[in-house]
Amino acid sequence: YKGALLEVPEELILTSSKKGIINPLIYNPFIEKKAVTLSFDNAKRTNKTLTKVLPGGIKESVMMTLESSDNKNLLLKYSLKGTPWNGKIMVPVTYALRIPGKPSDTPQFILNKSDQVVDLYAHEPTNTHLLWQGPNDLSGKVWLSKNDSALSIKVLVNDDTHLQPHTSDKLYKGDGLQLGIQIPGQNGFWEFGFAQSEGGKPMTRIFRSPAGFEKNGVLHLKTNSTRNGLLYTIEIPLTTLRWNATSHNNLSFNILINDNDEGTRESWIVLTPGMGKTKNSDQFKRLIFNE
Repeated sequence: YKGALLEVPEELILTSSKKGIINPLIYNPFIEKKAVTLSFDNAKRTNKTLTKVLPGGIKESVMMTLESSDNKNLLLKYSLKGTPWNGKIMVPVTYALRIPGKPSDTPQFILNKSDQVVDLYAHEPTNTHLLWQGPNDLSGKVWLSKNDSALSIKVLVNDDTHLQPHTSDKLYKGDGLQLGIQIPGQNGFWEFGFAQSEGGKPMTRIFRSPAGFEKNGVLHLKTNSTRNGLLYTIEIPLTTLRWNATSHNNLSFNILINDNDEGTRESWIVLTPGMGKTKNSDQFKRLIFNE
């Protein structure tokens, strides 16, 4: 989103507190100094108007703090005092979940609702016994955290029958996890597989990588059967994701839990659309990590 006088980020990321910061670049193309004015036309409780005097030929970043907005997009107007130059740019707004830097006792996500389930045998009357029967049939809790070297994910899966006869690229056909991660600036998303074999061996796989990246890298997985279900403890090094978390403290995330009770992939439960039937990271959940 570029104008003759203004450049702004492609999106403004707001958390549940509806607070965010945007840093537009403003430009004075004249020789003499001019005052550039920016204003949000449809934002609430923000420094809605900002005026900055710029020397001639200078481009400079300014900070505007947004305290609250109920809009999916914000209209940013700009003008150059003493000239007819003015215009407006629509700034897309994305709402994100803030993830604490340290592991939390409370899961960030719970997958246990029927609208999160895709039943592959929903239209086959002879296989109604394979349909999702509720949280005791298949459900999950998800915890995320990040440190300087890795993204950590714990998933507790409640599945009435564990069956994983597959390996490598076929892991998704048995019980296990698929994780989707979109790193800002990368063309495409990472898709990982995590599972436990029938013999209790942890198994990992990189199903998909962004354009320009090989499907390689280290993945760490520990599995542990508990009275509440099968616990997956995952660490994905930031180097595997090629993620410079210093420059970008956010990513888009999705998780899908597969269910195989009778030797066939019968259903899955998923956090958001974008995995399973389709591959679209625009539908993933945006996360911001505390430093």
